[in-house]
Amino acid sequence: MDKNVEEENQYKRTDKELDKIFIDINSLIYNENKADVAKKILEDMLSEGESDPRIYWFYAKAIYNSWTIKSGTDIYYRNKLAIDKINEGQLAQINIILKTDSTGSAEAVKASLEKLNNDQVKINIIRAAAGAISESDILLASASNAIIYGFNVRPTASVKNKAIEEKVEIRLHRIIYALIEEMEDAIKGHMKKEEVEKVLGQAEVRNVFKVSKVGNIAGCMVVDGVIKNTAKVRVLRDGSIIYEGDIDTLKRFKDDAKEVKQGFECGIKILNFNDVRENDIIEAYEITTKE
Repeated sequence: MDKNVEEENQYKRTDKELDKIFIDINSLIYNENKADVAKKILEDMLSEGESDPRIYWFYAKAIYNSWTIKSGTDIYYRNKLAIDKINEGQLAQINIILKTDSTGSAEAVKASLEKLNNDQVKINIIRAAAGAISESDILLASASNAIIYGFNVRPTASVKNKAIEEKVEIRLHRIIYALIEEMEDAIKGHMKKEEVEKVLGQAEVRNVFKVSKVGNIAGCMVVDGVIKNTAKVRVLRDGSIIYEGDIDTLKRFKDDAKEVKQGFECGIKILNFNDVRENDIIEAYEITTKE
């Protein structure tokens, strides 16, 4: 093997290793006031031939925060508290990771969000891509203090648990203008919160049973939370929403059920929807009014 290739492989890190490094670097910059240490680590990574674009983003942050510490300027904006800072009238930068159901949607939403920049608030799109929200997105959001916006995509139960663990906020939308309006309201300091969506649980389709004069019934395992017969549901396929509607019938074996909890099997017939397939995820949710 060529010597140069061997040297490249020697310093080649996995995505998981890089995510861990950037989480540590983020902590050095923002939590421990050790921007100079973070800068040295990033310089070493560059000299080793590492090319992850996050290196340059964090390097710029390290240089800036190193300068603010040395000059006595106390300017640390935590993007997870960006909305609070906007309400207080402070300049803020909101870091966003955008995941959508298609490349065209990603470009359209990104362009619309960037038009909202003004003298008080800068919206920084760290990543805009098509595809389901992944654990890699969660780790990047944690490292960069970003909010994840999903358009027509949903996180799996394991990804949601990772978001809770990393204290990452995920906001989900199906209509572009609703997403934009929410961000506009956030910038104006009065987010609309009259109605909130509460996800109850998710069930994975293991089998599909075709019943004459009834239609297709999804044989499911509830993998997270609970499925209620009164809940609204959305069908996810490869992380993208393909249908939203209501439950027609929910059964536990042959009996009607009011709810089925995590770890139990059930049969779900979705009202006016017959294209359910194995490995689809059925997510149950309800809309509540916030007091």
